[in-house]
Amino acid sequence: MNPEKSTAQPHRFKSAVKWAFVMNWGPNIIATLLTFVLAACLGKENFGVVGMALLYIAFVQIFLEGGLGAAIVQRLDLDPEHLDAVFWITLAFSMTLFTLTWLISPYWAAFNHTPQLSLVLRVEAFTLPLQGLTVVQESLLEKKLDFKSLAVRSNLSTLFGGIFGLVLALTGFGVWALVAEDLLAAVARVVLLWRLGDWRPSFRFSYRHIKDLSGFSFYVMFAQIGNFVQRRSDALLVGHFFGAAAVGVYQMADRLINIVIEMATRPLIMVVMPHFSRLQNQMVELRKSVMQCFRSTAMLTMPLLAMLAGCAGLICAALSAYKQNWNQAIHVIQILSLVGAARAVTLLAGPLMQSLNRPRQFMTMSWMLAILNTVAFCIAGYLLENKEDIEKQAMGVATVRAIIFCFIYTPICFVIIARLCKLNLWTVGRSILPAIGVSAVVTTVGVLITHALLDFTKHHDLPGPLWIEHIAPMIIGGALTGTLAITLMLTVEPDLRDFIMQRLGRKRPAVQTAAVTPPIREHDGATVDFAEVSAPVADTSV
Repeated sequence: MNPEKSTAQPHRFKSAVKWAFVMNWGPNIIATLLTFVLAACLGKENFGVVGMALLYIAFVQIFLEGGLGAAIVQRLDLDPEHLDAVFWITLAFSMTLFTLTWLISPYWAAFNHTPQLSLVLRVEAFTLPLQGLTVVQESLLEKKLDFKSLAVRSNLSTLFGGIFGLVLALTGFGVWALVAEDLLAAVARVVLLWRLGDWRPSFRFSYRHIKDLSGFSFYVMFAQIGNFVQRRSDALLVGHFFGAAAVGVYQMADRLINIVIEMATRPLIMVVMPHFSRLQNQMVELRKSVMQCFRSTAMLTMPLLAMLAGCAGLICAALSAYKQNWNQAIHVIQILSLVGAARAVTLLAGPLMQSLNRPRQFMTMSWMLAILNTVAFCIAGYLLENKEDIEKQAMGVATVRAIIFCFIYTPICFVIIARLCKLNLWTVGRSILPAIGVSAVVTTVGVLITHALLDFTKHHDLPGPLWIEHIAPMIIGGALTGTLAITLMLTVEPDLRDFIMQRLGRKRPAVQTAAVTPPIREHDGATVDFAEVSAPVADTSV
């Protein structure tokens, strides 16, 4: 292997991680602020209606791409005919799905017992052909690790759609403010992506080249369907059994969890598949990179979710500032934070299996959990259907999800990662113990701070407008708990601290000695020391 190329790849990987974080942090910070404002203004029912529409759109988008985007990223030898064929077939699928959505929308509304959902879904369906125009462009930028262009696209489009949606919400447009936000952001994404990307389609279609990609993409698509069902069947069945208000409570909690996971892990997950694909024939370097990503993912995500769980009371009090009662979401947020922590440490399993050309194994695992989830949620929905307490309904579904995710799915993913990387299972498990310890401390402190601040505001009148009484405690509690979480994260995880110092311009030594990095024990008892890897330890740290 060319040594210069070997040395350049880790630096390119780190640059891609940096821009992937920018790409996700910007839109998610904007989305977080908009979520708070829109939730306070619009209430649970409006959030529930749009949530049910977006649930359908997210499902059909899997068929729109058909796993072909992942195939473009994974395939090493790619011809121009591959790209043209994927573009035209994706565009055709998007128009077909758009038409079907217009026909199906009344039935989807009837399934969820929400008549107004039909028109909302038909308007949201315009995002499907827009998505069809972006699959090839986005996949090529990911393949080239050009996350700087993707970051510009994501930040500007989210800001554009968010500002417009916020203006509509404040002027009384209700549920259509959320719909307009999604639609205008989708238009901006298409325009920006085509301006930033240099690829353009040709008027040709090759069935042979589509067939070249279909073997991989077929399994990826069905794995994505299974993954969607096991992740979103809870929200689907909450709408069917309990109605829009329960969906609003559950979706709000789930949305906050997803924002944290998106900000902390998705940048890394987007980069690791093309990175792991390049290392698929270099087991030692692949093993090293997987374990570093695994530790960093756990340490980045679990303490932040612990902060969210500890401050859930303050968050819901702030959301209730404009006479919209969101206190029913407190315990749902806390339960789903546990689910989010389990999700965070299992996210690497899918990209790892795909990068090693194991899409069938990924599909089997996804569908096994999807079936188990669906059956469990149907039972929970049937048992809780007659209860009128929205909080208990949402908590019941969240508890079922937590049990399945923490005690079934997570152990399976640990076993898969250990086997694919030829590691001892205990080596994989113990790498997240520091993150668990930090999370326990952050949750405990967060709960204590929440109780103290809520008790203070209950017995003391704060100066200024009434909404200050709700917003100020959340800001103070979040700042204190967040400072603690970040301090503990950087203290316990030196690699994370060094990565941040690098991004701030402070250089660490070019090469570390082998003594600072523990060996990894394989499943057969042999050890592999990081000192054997030709690239410096510092070069692949995440």
